[in-house]
Amino acid sequence: MKNIDAILPELANYIADYNQSNKAISEVSVGWHIEHSLLVIKQITATVAQSEPKLYKSKFNVKRFVVFLTKTIPRGKAKAPKVVIPTKVATQEELKAKLEAAKNNVLKLDSFSENQFF
Repeated sequence: MKNIDAILPELANYIADYNQSNKAISEVSVGWHIEHSLLVIKQITATVAQSEPKLYKSKFNVKRFVVFLTKTIPRGKAKAPKVVIPTKVATQEELKAKLEAAKNNVLKLDSFSENQFF
């Protein structure tokens, strides 16, 4: 898996192509996928910020183990929560603003406790 510091600049490179889509790969546009990724980052960082480190309990999860081992998430095997599914395609300007917010949220992760979780 790529480090989040490598993913954000890569997402920024695709913003110019936000209206493009390839029906053989996905029914939705590049912009939809960018926004989905940024919403995931937003939700994860918000959840980590609100988590209570004292409540953290490490437990084994087979699916998580396989994802980390193979470094891939199988296509079509997971269902995204509604909160990270874009309802409309954002404009280029909106995507750029959301990307900057995601960068700021990722920077905040360094200040959290090791046992904060999502």
